[in-house]
Amino acid sequence: MPSISTLHDDLVSRLIDRSTHAHGRFPIPLIATSYQIALSGGLARVTVRRTFRNQEAETIEAALTFPVPVHAVLYGLEARIGGRTVKAVAKDKTAARESYESAVDAGKTAVLHEELLKGVHMLSVAHVAPGTDIEVTVEFAQVLTWLGGRALVRIPTTVGDVYGHSGLSDCDELVTGGPVAAAQLDIACEAGTSALIGGQPLVAGMRVPLNRPIVIEIKGWTAREVRGHTAAGQPFSLRIAPAPDGEAPLDVAFLIDHSGSMASMCTLGARVSKHAAVMLGLAEVAQSLSAPDRINLWQFDDRAEDLGTAHGKQVMDLIRMLEGPDGGTEIGGAIETLLAHRKVRDVVLVTDGMSHALDVQTLAGRGVRFSVVLIGEDSLEANVGHLAALTGGEIFVADGAKVEESLASAIGALRSYGDGTVETPEAAWLARARRGGMEIVARYEDRVADVPEGDADAARAAGALVANLRLAGLPTADAVKLAVSEGLVTHLTSLILVDEEGAARAGLPAMRKVALPSPATYAPRAGMVACMEYSVSASVDPIRMSPPETRRVQAAPRSRVEVAPEAPSGLVARSRSLFSFGRSKSVEVRKSRVPSAAPSAAETDGEATLASGESQAPRLTELPRRIDWREEGQRLVEGNLIGLPHDIADAIDAAALVGVVKRAAKRLGISARVLVIGLLARVVAGRDRHAERVYRAILARAKTRDIKNAADRLGLAA
Repeated sequence: MPSISTLHDDLVSRLIDRSTHAHGRFPIPLIATSYQIALSGGLARVTVRRTFRNQEAETIEAALTFPVPVHAVLYGLEARIGGRTVKAVAKDKTAARESYESAVDAGKTAVLHEELLKGVHMLSVAHVAPGTDIEVTVEFAQVLTWLGGRALVRIPTTVGDVYGHSGLSDCDELVTGGPVAAAQLDIACEAGTSALIGGQPLVAGMRVPLNRPIVIEIKGWTAREVRGHTAAGQPFSLRIAPAPDGEAPLDVAFLIDHSGSMASMCTLGARVSKHAAVMLGLAEVAQSLSAPDRINLWQFDDRAEDLGTAHGKQVMDLIRMLEGPDGGTEIGGAIETLLAHRKVRDVVLVTDGMSHALDVQTLAGRGVRFSVVLIGEDSLEANVGHLAALTGGEIFVADGAKVEESLASAIGALRSYGDGTVETPEAAWLARARRGGMEIVARYEDRVADVPEGDADAARAAGALVANLRLAGLPTADAVKLAVSEGLVTHLTSLILVDEEGAARAGLPAMRKVALPSPATYAPRAGMVACMEYSVSASVDPIRMSPPETRRVQAAPRSRVEVAPEAPSGLVARSRSLFSFGRSKSVEVRKSRVPSAAPSAAETDGEATLASGESQAPRLTELPRRIDWREEGQRLVEGNLIGLPHDIADAIDAAALVGVVKRAAKRLGISARVLVIGLLARVVAGRDRHAERVYRAILARAKTRDIKNAADRLGLAA
């Protein structure tokens, strides 16, 4: 029995720990990141190393959700644990998660890499022991982007606030607001090529901030073939080269995002908003249009508006009608409105992509091809990029404020789509696609060519890329089989490794979600730019955006991009209106309590009811959704209610006095309080991963009858 002083010290310590965690001051487990990029033909092989360190006294689970290029294919994962290297295997997505959860229950160190959304991945590292490091290495491949006659590699590292609900559980969500970290960057170029970052030569081992995308220009790049073979041993050659633009006239609808997020800064150093960059880009490309080109222009925020249809350079009249940023990013609703009012074959969506408000699968079935031009350093490829991929369109991410390059590339691709020529697939083609201005062609070869030693990794990456291209045309069962054989992370498969040789850890790991840094263009600087008047111009017909009170584009004799701040009186109000949209995560600091005193003899007659104080007490069925299973998991398994609000803890203790519950708990060899906790966790186990872990830890070996009787008495159906 602890002394009063010891109990008090323990309580104070736990309260301090809770407050510290609530304010995000636990040591961040991700302590180092590095990127190594190697070029082979038009293929970039990216190796990312992340080192996780547990600086706490308990075992932890580190989880990181992050953006990846939507067309990238991840094909390798290994971890350095206790001086040993453990390699991952690909499994069906459900089986991989089950293997990971089984390892968590058994106290084994495990790593799981899965695709949550196309363009959003999650890396989970369970049971990082106190005082230890785990280095996790992943490999992915992506095709170079051909933009404005330049070969680029772009790797997103963070995103801005995303409008709407993703449908992911809280523990899987993208989370930002973490400190700005830097990563080591190295690149190996082929002979005759060099790399520039920010217009300057890329120096080996340089450090780059992770609050901006990594954008590298490859100078002197030329296409060449890469040899590889499939997992089944079929040899092939892969060629990635700039895709030719067509000359067919355009008949297309442009859907322009003018939601509040488009008022934020496009890129550091360019002091121009995303929307201003779009206006400038549209004005520039309008000069390249000819009379046969037919453009239908729309704008959207919370609603969509048809601004009309024009031919050739008359599109400038429509561009002048575009309004300034405001409202939320309802991409799905805007697309549905457009399709309901216009019969179109092609839609070009110009947006920052920061919206979950669209049903990709439904929209992909509408028989329309979507091309996407993404704007801003904090843009998100995930949903809109997936829509483009499913419908056969292209996605281009603007390089800073150079939106005209991306718009021109999208238009060039549209002209090639509409030229009326349909190329018959060749029997020798293994796969063919167009990605980011590049044409990808993989052809069967009669025999396996000798692969130079230095190209072995390139051959592996090529095999993964080609397999990923083939997945879309296969039945689900065949796609799973191919992805597993090639070791890919896809919407159907994940990579999983379990350290079977390492020591097992007791208890559930404490969840530590690693937050991405806020984008460099985010507030307060983005807030300042969001409240600025701006003007954009074209060489022939300059246009200027008027202040937010008017919001109509009017003619103005200006020939350069200008930025002028609003009056200070409107600055705060404008910032609040522009940046109050979307979901935001907050941590609730809850009151803690001293564990309740033991029940009196009068309360242990075996049939204590829940009626006492029922008018004030919450219903048991309401409790599971109010409990933070992620943070309280291990304490709850131990029957410790110290981190719960008073009313929840009191309701649990009251339920533990019920006779059926006490008798079932006695047969199971656990306390009645722990049994009630297990039953509460069982209610939401199918929707909350951490609640499911608590349920398994408490009741995995319990007899069904005991659980059913106690649950029925308490009204806690699963």
